[in-house]
Amino acid sequence: MKKDHVVERIPFRLIDVDTAVARTLSAVAARRSIAVFPFYARVLWWVERLSPRLMDAALRAMMRQQRRRFGSSTGS
Repeated sequence: MKKDHVVERIPFRLIDVDTAVARTLSAVAARRSIAVFPFYARVLWWVERLSPRLMDAALRAMMRQQRRRFGSSTGS
């Protein structure tokens, strides 16, 4: 599977490398034990912490949507 084909399947907007590096270095400088970014990842992280069952249901729904959109892929 080509890189562009994989990237188009990601249901979220990606951040550029420079932004990710800057945020990571900022978190290291602030001695944070965890750095979750971008914003949607932080929301998903909190949902998982507060309600793992809700997160499981959301992930199942997202996978169903992805399968409808792109079809089932077995990797062979």
